[in-house]
Amino acid sequence: MMRFSPAALIYTDRTQETKVDFMSGNKTEDIEKLKNYQKEYGALLANIPLFILVVDKDRRVRKTNDAVLEFVGLPEKAVLGRRGGEVLGCIHHKDTPEGCGFGPVCGACPVKNTVEDTFKTGKNHHKIEANLSFLGDSINERSLLISTAYLESPDKRVLVFLEDITTQKTAEDALRKSEKKYKQLVEDIGPLSLLFMGLPNGKIEYITPSAKKILGFSPEKIIGKSWQNILDWEPESFKSALKYAQKIESGVDHNDFEISFFNGKGERRTLHVISRAIKEDNGRVSYIEGIATDITERRIFEQQQEQINRTLQVEVKKRTAELENINTALKVLLEKQEADKREISEKIYKNYEFIVAPFLQSLKKTFTQEDQLNLMSLLEKNMKEIVGPYSQKLTDPMISLTPAEVQIAAMVKQGFSNKEIAETLKKSVKTISNHRDKIRKKLGLVHKKINLQSYLSSL
Repeated sequence: MMRFSPAALIYTDRTQETKVDFMSGNKTEDIEKLKNYQKEYGALLANIPLFILVVDKDRRVRKTNDAVLEFVGLPEKAVLGRRGGEVLGCIHHKDTPEGCGFGPVCGACPVKNTVEDTFKTGKNHHKIEANLSFLGDSINERSLLISTAYLESPDKRVLVFLEDITTQKTAEDALRKSEKKYKQLVEDIGPLSLLFMGLPNGKIEYITPSAKKILGFSPEKIIGKSWQNILDWEPESFKSALKYAQKIESGVDHNDFEISFFNGKGERRTLHVISRAIKEDNGRVSYIEGIATDITERRIFEQQQEQINRTLQVEVKKRTAELENINTALKVLLEKQEADKREISEKIYKNYEFIVAPFLQSLKKTFTQEDQLNLMSLLEKNMKEIVGPYSQKLTDPMISLTPAEVQIAAMVKQGFSNKEIAETLKKSVKTISNHRDKIRKKLGLVHKKINLQSYLSSL
């Protein structure tokens, strides 16, 4: 605690009190010292950019500085003798006829209470915060810091300092609101992403709450620890992360990489990390910030898609080979069918030329009915001889099938279902079913409990 006395400066703390006496014993010299001290003291108080008031026990102003006079726009003689609230224009100083300090809200006034406590206890106060409003002020409410110092003098006065911190408080409030808004924006980044900030030595200074879901640890358990010691790393991924971290710490501006690890819940996670170094003016890395996105599900999906694609490729190769075998078999069947047709046609025609045609010519030249009958009998016999050797060929059940039916029959023989045949030939299942019914009918299998595939395989 510090007290002021016209005769001496007395510094008081909780343990001891020390007096530094300016009096020399020479009256003329001492008076001159006091005058000089008064001038210096007055100049100091007048020019300090704070509201400074010296008040008596009734809280009336006995001395003030230029800052107060400039604020109220009055000369000193118009200020002295009035209470502080009346001088500064407190909006409550006219609430009652008694003036400043007697209104219904004055009991809670921090200026009044702080000054009265200093008078009562002799205790100095330092920077007590208060919000006050003044009449005619362009600012609705000012934020002030109140400090008091007890003056050791015969008439017991208190030195009051009022520091206007309105601009500072407004800036702080704006900064707090901005910080809160952007903090909320950052922390609402989503459950699959997290933002982090760390020091060059690897210690995490800040991380968003989403870390708990992704890393398996709350931010409180992460902040202050090195990223290397938080997770259960896969060896290769740890080496990769360490390499990129060293690049950033050495001053590389940006990094873009993936890491894999087991989180606090024992889950394997994969993150895509983008980080950058924040540097001071001298180029030294001050801290590192970045964003990490959980791409575990995406990587699992991509791996599943790759497996599906590999399976499909194998299946396509298998089906392609099967179709090539079917096409080969079909080609052989069709070629055999065509060859059989040509062979039969040639045989019939040749036999006709050599066996039937001569008799027909002779028939044309005969005149008697008996001769005609004999020739007709021979003709009948020869016709039977022509047809006889090829009757097996002509009665081959497959020969009556159309090319489309032959194709379907070949696939049935290979074990294809109606749906598979339809997909291969780009036909409807109903169309394939109708062809199968026709094939069974032409092969004489209607109303018979004979499997079509087994029958075709036996031919």
